[in-house]
Amino acid sequence: MAFVNERLTTEQVSDFMKRNITSLKYIRTKPVYHTIDKERNMCLTHLRSYSRDDPDDSWFLFDWNGNEYEFVLHYSNPRRGCIIWSVSLYEKNFIGNEEFVCDLKDALTVYGIHGWSNQGGIEVNVELEPSVLEIESFSDMLKITFLKDNRFTGRMLAIKGETLSLGFDAYPSSMKWLEPYENEEIDSETRALLVRKILRYKSPTGFKITMHQTQETNKGRTRLNILKRIFEA
Repeated sequence: MAFVNERLTTEQVSDFMKRNITSLKYIRTKPVYHTIDKERNMCLTHLRSYSRDDPDDSWFLFDWNGNEYEFVLHYSNPRRGCIIWSVSLYEKNFIGNEEFVCDLKDALTVYGIHGWSNQGGIEVNVELEPSVLEIESFSDMLKITFLKDNRFTGRMLAIKGETLSLGFDAYPSSMKWLEPYENEEIDSETRALLVRKILRYKSPTGFKITMHQTQETNKGRTRLNILKRIFEA
């Protein structure tokens, strides 16, 4: 049996709220839908937005193999009728084993946007695996090669910035594809996606990168995020 979206009954909501869900400890948000595979006893539930300032990042609960997993995922909408779910920059403990990721992808593909039963043919993409990157640092530029990635395998990216004593301070607004894609423009959604992919990368050398990113939300608002991640060996 495959995953399906179901509206929760009053009794199911009541039972759910009795569970000790960490991310709902101080916010009594009640779920309306869940995405469930009854045969395999797996269930994905959207809990709440990460914060008021980050409405595109959401807490989810995944009941999988008899255990509960809470994590934060990021929603993006690169074009009309298409959405992407990826691991949020706020998520620090995402479980990455292949079987878990495979089942979660299946659940998210069915969940779509709100877990509704009818979503009108929306294209859902799920990108949970970290990219395999090669990063070269110069005095005023980073050169990033995507060795393995869901969308950008084989591409090379240049980002301007400044060398720091412990790493590099990069400016995402300066992102440019290198040959043979140098004439392809990087829009705001793609730029935000690239930032998340780069910051998820784990450097084997302990190299540190700081990124200052002006990011547009889906509602057209602009906010300044200072995104920092230490690449640990």
